[in-house]
Amino acid sequence: EQMSAREAYFLICLPGFSTKTEVSGVSGRGVGMDVVRDKIEGLGGTLDIDSEVGRRTAFILRLPLTLAIVNVLFVEAAKRLFALPVAKVVAVREMGENTIRETGGAVYLNFRHALIPAFSLAQLFGIKTPARPEQAVVIEDGRDLVAVAVERVVGSQEVVVKPLGEPLDRMEWFAGAAIVGDGQPILILDLPKALRARWAA
Repeated sequence: EQMSAREAYFLICLPGFSTKTEVSGVSGRGVGMDVVRDKIEGLGGTLDIDSEVGRRTAFILRLPLTLAIVNVLFVEAAKRLFALPVAKVVAVREMGENTIRETGGAVYLNFRHALIPAFSLAQLFGIKTPARPEQAVVIEDGRDLVAVAVERVVGSQEVVVKPLGEPLDRMEWFAGAAIVGDGQPILILDLPKALRARWAA
């Protein structure tokens, strides 16, 4: 039985398949498209291939709408790793005597010649820690700016966001979970909602 054109296209997704006649340091080993297909299907998506001889080849990726890719900032608080959507981040500042002010029991960060409210991320979630915050992440909440103190900023990365299961999905200050390289989920925080919940308490 003769295979269809579509079946022939998917031969390139077989483990060990290669179009190279010789093996080099970067090609010819048949590792590539099979890994791509496995990763896409692992996310609940599909890979399709369409081709016109001598004209074009299209690789069509379809992913569930429940998945999204966002750029997040990883921060550490109470020795735990959290993720903040970069879209809400205005700046990162070092915390010190010249940048922090305490007035009437409240803490403020001196930012762009103005004092903005500052909160400890660990305290915001009721986590006790002896660690001293070293950096502040300035986030935008509507027209207001708020500083969130963390032990350190680890870095930024584009991540796949997955929805949370029960009971965390009922907590509106969590935006989802980021899946990082080692497969461990890291909570993505919706800090504006978390701060509003604190103020309303």
